[in-house]
Amino acid sequence: MAKQATIPAGRSQRLPSIPQYIQESRAELRKVTWPTREETTQLTGAVITMVVAIAAFLYLVDNVLSTLIGKITGIS
Repeated sequence: MAKQATIPAGRSQRLPSIPQYIQESRAELRKVTWPTREETTQLTGAVITMVVAIAAFLYLVDNVLSTLIGKITGIS
């Protein structure tokens, strides 16, 4: 038998209307503290730096392991 979803106390089963949903979404978005252009640039630079560093690390690990396995199995 399939498990039925339960609704928390105090919530109706009816979904909000589309205009109500849009209105509530806009109200929530107004509460967000958006980052400044400088913060966005700095965080983007940090993400790109980390991606490049991790890619370089994985490239090195892959080459070392490929070389080791090639020497062990005799396949070059």
